[in-house]
Amino acid sequence: MPVRLSPTMVVVLGSLLVFTMGAIMTKANGVTEIEIQWKADNPHKSGLASEPDSSLAITHSFRWRGLLGQLRLPAELELKWSKGTKDSFAIEQGQLILKPSDYQVRLFHNKGFRSTLDPMRLLSASRRADEASGLEIEGRLGPVSGRGLWLEEIDNVGDNGPLVLLDMSLSPVGRANQGSRYRYIYISHDSEWNWHFPQSGAYATRTSRQIHSLLGSWDLVPNARVSTQMAILAGLDARKTYHRDLQGFAVLSRGEGYWRSVNWLLDVYRTNPGFVLATGDTDSVGSGRQGVRARLTRSRHRDESLGLSIQYEMPVREVLHLPGEMPGYALHTEPYSEVGLTHRRRLGKFNYKLGLTWETGKEAQNPKVVCETNWLPWGLRIGGRWGGTSTSQLYGRLPLHRLAVAEARYDLTKGWWRTAIKVQGLESRLSRNSRWQGEAVYKKRPGEAYTYLALQHKMEKGYWEISWGKADRGRLDWSWGAGPELSLRVGRYF
Repeated sequence: MPVRLSPTMVVVLGSLLVFTMGAIMTKANGVTEIEIQWKADNPHKSGLASEPDSSLAITHSFRWRGLLGQLRLPAELELKWSKGTKDSFAIEQGQLILKPSDYQVRLFHNKGFRSTLDPMRLLSASRRADEASGLEIEGRLGPVSGRGLWLEEIDNVGDNGPLVLLDMSLSPVGRANQGSRYRYIYISHDSEWNWHFPQSGAYATRTSRQIHSLLGSWDLVPNARVSTQMAILAGLDARKTYHRDLQGFAVLSRGEGYWRSVNWLLDVYRTNPGFVLATGDTDSVGSGRQGVRARLTRSRHRDESLGLSIQYEMPVREVLHLPGEMPGYALHTEPYSEVGLTHRRRLGKFNYKLGLTWETGKEAQNPKVVCETNWLPWGLRIGGRWGGTSTSQLYGRLPLHRLAVAEARYDLTKGWWRTAIKVQGLESRLSRNSRWQGEAVYKKRPGEAYTYLALQHKMEKGYWEISWGKADRGRLDWSWGAGPELSLRVGRYF
């Protein structure tokens, strides 16, 4: 059975590590923050007009960095917990990082992890499941560096479950091995059998993967490098109406380098239909595909660049003999091609970017056009995108004052729009170390409007902030459907 850690266990284990090492914190710095939040449910969320049901919650967060114990061990500690009127005490986030010499040990809960960033992108950080705990160890010993990761639960295409990652790299020493590097990646995750009991009858589901990957890279000449990655996958997919044992193999060869003012990259890859990752992302290689992609970028000087990207892929022959789609995974039987051209130029105090992309084999409106212009003396920015697989949008940025900026974004396809005004760096009359900043956002879509107001006062030893609504981080598609919300945050540096 998979081992699971509750948030409380993570904090307890972290505390034991701290106090067993002496618990003497020296040369520490950090911040502590308390947030009081009042929130009301959206009365129109279910389509029925009713009195909003309000709630009150208090959240406390603590971040510390310094030297720990008699050994003066560099360490970082971060905790965040909350208590609501209708909810019990809950730990939302937490992590403890110890950094002895060339090593790092990280114990965490509901925090992210890094992607593997190999050419095949075998593991994506976007697959993190909420409320999952984990342990990560990194280190280096001479020419060998490694990373180990255990995650309580990963958000899968299929059933979720625990994950183990082992990532080892070797950089041989010596003149004969100069510029060469070898890497081994192992990924294992298994949801175990999950039973479901609907009225139509009980059934079990399961998602299981084991991946072994080898990657080697070599410097052929001072300005050219080649690498090859191979991966073997064994797994199991069991659904209500589908059961399949997976045996997958993939290979990707890459060449990259530069010649005069031109940087170049070339990938050639092939996967069989059984290479179903589940832990990858949109940049990962697909199942049952073979193809080539290339990128050329010419930069005669820092004020101008021209880039060309080409990709063509098609299904391998085995795909044509399979029964259409597997649940959760689509095996594409059509070729796909993409050609993109990007030009950037700076002319004194004015710069612009223009991108053109043409795709086939997908539901895309061609060509896809992306452009952006900036007038540097005024800080003016105007841009937009049209076509492709995303909606068409226009956006702009206009300084109203040296301390105030206005932003606007409009979705031509959906009819949504967003406006915002930001004020930053306004100094207090009482002290130059006391500054004010604020933000006002209003956006609208058919049948719904959204308002966000925030005011923050930063001081030498702390800050306070009051806000109405939920921050959308500049996104037009975020924070819809939320009810009224009022928050007060008070923070103190130490």
